[in-house]
Amino acid sequence: MRHSSPLARLKSILPALSSLALAPCALLFALICVPGCSETPTSIEQPDETMDITRLHDLVGVADGPEWTVTKLILLRGAAMKLDGEQVTCTFGPGALPLPSVLVSAHMKLNGPRGSATRLDIDFQPSLLFKKPVSLKVDSGYLAGNGNTYTLWYFDPAQRAWQRQAQGTFTGALPVLFKLNHFSAYAITR
Repeated sequence: MRHSSPLARLKSILPALSSLALAPCALLFALICVPGCSETPTSIEQPDETMDITRLHDLVGVADGPEWTVTKLILLRGAAMKLDGEQVTCTFGPGALPLPSVLVSAHMKLNGPRGSATRLDIDFQPSLLFKKPVSLKVDSGYLAGNGNTYTLWYFDPAQRAWQRQAQGTFTGALPVLFKLNHFSAYAITR
């Protein structure tokens, strides 16, 4: 048996939905069914709590490196958030969040092309104070440079200046781990 497309179903019931009282229902139906116009049935599902959403911003005429945003729903039980694949991750342990769940967004920018950038800026939203520290892991070869030290900087809005928060040394292929007590604007330099 062939199913009719959601668009065809919507068109067939529009005359019955002409009442103003049913307009919100028609709008909801259209929002759920029409964007997925296909010949296969669609289902309404909850958002996948493990899904990372990454958006790359192509900036025309900008000589700096790439910018991207990662968004993830983090639950009280904890989760890992890949900020740039496995090379940069943020791990929330159980009970770290002050709320049962938070939609975390991280906007990132490198100061040069991948492989030659020496700085990564990360703006975490919303601003949060954690109950337990959150781990920020950076692979040793992520940023270019001669030294074996990464420095974590925090932007202090009260002083309107970058403050050194921590420094991590790496040897070989071992990553650098930083502990974050709150979310705000950070930079990592090498």
